[in-house]
Amino acid sequence: MLQVLEENFLDWLSDGKPRCGPSFQLMLKSRAAFKQALRFCKRHKVQLQADALAYSYKNSDSKQFWKKISDISNSKATAHVNKIGDVIGEENICSMWYDYFKTLYNSVPDNGESNIFLSTCSALTDNDVACVSVREVMDAVSGLRLLSLLDRMVWLYSQTIRSNRSRCGPRCGHQKK
Repeated sequence: MLQVLEENFLDWLSDGKPRCGPSFQLMLKSRAAFKQALRFCKRHKVQLQADALAYSYKNSDSKQFWKKISDISNSKATAHVNKIGDVIGEENICSMWYDYFKTLYNSVPDNGESNIFLSTCSALTDNDVACVSVREVMDAVSGLRLLSLLDRMVWLYSQTIRSNRSRCGPRCGHQKK
């Protein structure tokens, strides 16, 4: 059917796009038939998809069946989020998370330990700095437990380090002594 509609349209084009005559009438009928078929497809999209899935399942074409399932279920998924809660826009979302984690990380009093740590670090010279190996970091990370939201976030980060241990090398900060 589509081939006939296309031929009628091409005949009308080759005749110089007349606004009357037999090729014009055929083109109008073809265009109306095409638009009607398009409306039918749009109205019955879900049913046509279900029929196509049933057909591929019936014919034991599991690869095609699961590919269609994946296409249908992931058709609305995107990699980028533009709105979280009432916050809209990339910069506003970043600011929202910055404020959230700043509040979260500063919610536990440290009894002045951060000042002690900073003063100790500033007193160190380059000769005093100890090199920490990747193995030591991996051993420390593997001993982490889940306790709170912050601990869960650290655990998730530790899982990332664990999964990347085979790819870790000089670019991870590991230096030979």
